[in-house]
Amino acid sequence: MIYMFKRYFGGITNINTENNFVCLTFDDGPNPENTQRVLDILSKYEVKATFFVVVKLAEKYQFLIKEMVEAGHDIGNHT
Repeated sequence: MIYMFKRYFGGITNINTENNFVCLTFDDGPNPENTQRVLDILSKYEVKATFFVVVKLAEKYQFLIKEMVEAGHDIGNHT
């Protein structure tokens, strides 16, 4: 697979590939109510996403981090 991408102010703004796809990211969590709802919807449609979490919240809601990992989602540090 060949990837061609453009950078804008140091970030990647688009990637040209042979296949169409969308990357979903979620920032500033986890939150027991909202994150759980998102995880349930992603699971229903068999979609993977990347969650950028705040360390203090990740420590507080470790069960959500575990659920993200077990479901095959990626996790990044937002702090």
